[in-house]
Amino acid sequence: MKPAVTFNQSVTGSSVVFGLKNAAGASVSGSVAYEAATNKATFTPTAALAFNTVYTATVSGATNSSGQVMAAPFTWSFTTAAAPACPCTVFSPSSLPAVISVNDGNAVELGMKFRSDVAGSVTGVRFYKGPTNSGTHTGHLWSAGGALLATVTFTGETGSGWQQANFATPVAITANTTYVVSYFAPNGNYAATGAFFANSADNAPLHGLASGMDGLNGVYRYGASAFPGESYNNTNYWVDAVFSAEASAPAPAVTTVTPANNSTGVAVEVKPTVKFNQAVTPSSIVFAIKDSANTNVAGSTAYDAATNTSTFTPTATLAYNTQYTATVSGAANSGGQAMNGPFSWAFMTTAAAVLPSVASVTPANNTSNVAVDTKPTAAFNQDVAASSVIFTVKNAANAAVPGAVSYNAATRTATFAPAATLANGTTYTATVSGAANSTGQTMGSPYTWTFSTRAASATVFPPEAVPATVSTADGNAVELGMKFRADTAGIVTGVRFYKGESNAGPHTGRLWTSTGILLADVTFTEETASGWQEALFASPVPIAADTTYVVSYFAPEGFYSSTGGYFTSSADRAPLHGLASGTDGLNGVYRYGASAYPTESHNNTNYWVDVVFHASTTGQAPIVTAASPSDGTTGVPVSVKPTVTFNQAVNGSAVAFSLKNAAGATVPGSATYDAATNTAVFSPAAALAFSTSYTATVSGATNDAGTTMPAPHSWSFTTSAAPTACPCSVFGPTATPATANTNDKKAVEVGMKFRSDVAGMVTGVRFFKGSANVGTHVGHLWSATGTLLASVTFTGETSSGWQQAMFTTPVPITANTTYVVSYYAPVGSYSSTRDYFTKAVDRAPLHGLASGVDGANGVFGYGTASFPTDSFRNTNYWVDVVFNAS
Repeated sequence: MKPAVTFNQSVTGSSVVFGLKNAAGASVSGSVAYEAATNKATFTPTAALAFNTVYTATVSGATNSSGQVMAAPFTWSFTTAAAPACPCTVFSPSSLPAVISVNDGNAVELGMKFRSDVAGSVTGVRFYKGPTNSGTHTGHLWSAGGALLATVTFTGETGSGWQQANFATPVAITANTTYVVSYFAPNGNYAATGAFFANSADNAPLHGLASGMDGLNGVYRYGASAFPGESYNNTNYWVDAVFSAEASAPAPAVTTVTPANNSTGVAVEVKPTVKFNQAVTPSSIVFAIKDSANTNVAGSTAYDAATNTSTFTPTATLAYNTQYTATVSGAANSGGQAMNGPFSWAFMTTAAAVLPSVASVTPANNTSNVAVDTKPTAAFNQDVAASSVIFTVKNAANAAVPGAVSYNAATRTATFAPAATLANGTTYTATVSGAANSTGQTMGSPYTWTFSTRAASATVFPPEAVPATVSTADGNAVELGMKFRADTAGIVTGVRFYKGESNAGPHTGRLWTSTGILLADVTFTEETASGWQEALFASPVPIAADTTYVVSYFAPEGFYSSTGGYFTSSADRAPLHGLASGTDGLNGVYRYGASAYPTESHNNTNYWVDVVFHASTTGQAPIVTAASPSDGTTGVPVSVKPTVTFNQAVNGSAVAFSLKNAAGATVPGSATYDAATNTAVFSPAAALAFSTSYTATVSGATNDAGTTMPAPHSWSFTTSAAPTACPCSVFGPTATPATANTNDKKAVEVGMKFRSDVAGMVTGVRFFKGSANVGTHVGHLWSATGTLLASVTFTGETSSGWQQAMFTTPVPITANTTYVVSYYAPVGSYSSTRDYFTKAVDRAPLHGLASGVDGANGVFGYGTASFPTDSFRNTNYWVDVVFNAS
């Protein structure tokens, strides 16, 4: 409808003011044209008017060539027609093709270009089928440019006649705009009528275009399903759209917002957005943000026409831990329709920012016997700027150690590399300060810790000792060793051997008891071409005084160094002694073949393998070498059990282990001691409180000699924030897999092992679905041992994305207990991300377990639905629980 007026005389076209308003008084956008030949002015709305709506038109300002202006505005009203009765189609149910089945058995996509007089929605596709048009047919809706707008597979077809399939979601289309509707016939034999589109096919509000209106009509494409762009003889291939007109043009409305309503933990830099259901006029949008005191937040509003999205940008960052209310109103479309009312939602910003801090260090605080080639490290609780980190190491005389600082952004770890090896038997103090994050927040105070290097090592052979034969002409794999004793108790930290250029590796060093029990082994790395090679064990091995041990190395290619007749006498370099043959059997031992304890001997030969030894420090007091969680750690699970590791064995009953909250109240619990690892563990009687700082203290630890740790060891940590309001799940609604449709078509049960910090109820199952993952899916909940606790069949699924189904009866689960959630995919094509469970997925109170915590995670089982127990590459199959805390 284009309202028009005719004047009684000629007027100046530019003087005519022509306005149109709806019943709500909203102006309709449009343009005015004046035809001098007929004295007629016409108003053309930018978009079609709404059905069944009263409009008022007003004309004013018209001026003739003498400058005379019309005496008063001229106003009149009219009501638009009611919406046409739909669903509508271009072809009636009785329309029939000239040829029901064309003799063409090739796979082909067949289509028709069409338009609608009014805006509305295409809800499906229909096509005429002949009896030989077999196979699975798929309907498509495309833009005129070939963008695929929707697809649907036809099911329940009849032998012949009109077939119809509806889209999962109707597709909105614009009035007077060309679209293409098509279907794929995998075996050809389609219906056709030649020369049909020499004229248009009109069934208002729909029109099958005549060829020439927007290119040729009656389009097709042979081969795989794709946008049909070819045409022949204006042929009608009898494919049609199912259309519903809008009963009345919908008013603008908000469809989505960010942050989501009632979100918590929102970043203070947030820029709230709203997305509308249609295009709106930017100047009509009123976007306001108010804080909890009802004070307006200063800021600006922008509009993105491509996405129908409006964004509010605050002038300054929002306040921490504050409730905000966002309101959008006034948004109107080009037809002047405004949204029915204001739309409001609320969100809560995150608590005050966490400052950068040191989460863990190596060597641990107060560690002794540290290797002199150590490179101290400090790991931070968050990303920091590498250039901001100040890392110093000083010796006992407070002299700075020269060195360089590097930063690994992936691990948030700073490393200090001394320019030279540290001194033996020396206490060093490391300090980290200045670390700042991307927003300029700096760690509150320097972090300092101390460690002591091990005393100078002892070896049987001095560095300048060399063999008589550097490379013996023997290319057989062989284990070569030496029997030795120490005058004092101490620790063996490694193995060394002399290497000739022909002695190729890899080489492995070993330490044995005199009876052949393997105490430690190590693989040599970064060897030189020849000379002495050294490798250190992962953990030093304590040895007793005046006791025989065997040190050896494996030479897989032979060509070892040797000196015959060497051990007719001992090799003495106090406190170590390479034994003379006869002291404890023959010395200079070997064994050909695979690596094993060497027992044979020939000519008292020295094969030039040696130990790295450190004498014990008598009376060393127990100290804590490691604590977990590390000092200053935040976001710690409320189920945590703090632990400490001592530098030596202690009397477990003497260990005093306490835990206090920020108010100084003692946490009830019990302490246990593991003598095998020198580790004490504190187990709280109940889960800790959320968002709470705790201080752990260990004291009183005493060794067998009665020496007590010199001072209590204390450290602090903060638990994680309380979970958002449940129902909760391990994965958020925006989490997506690396592979939506895995190329595996076998029926399979896929699952995930999980735990909860708190007791509660599992109310359902969810999983991420790719478009190829079809069939009836069934969700299951199992105990860790495979007892089925509940099952549910998924209904009303979407074609892809997260799916959810609720159990008839919620299932109670116990805190800190492993369960398995899974679903059955009858045709495979499940979603997946490999190597996902190499670490845990933590979304308190729920945790997807890292592989190794309770066996491998990412579990599956092929065949019928059953408890999944297999695992491959820690793969996440994107199945999840719906949980409510008790």
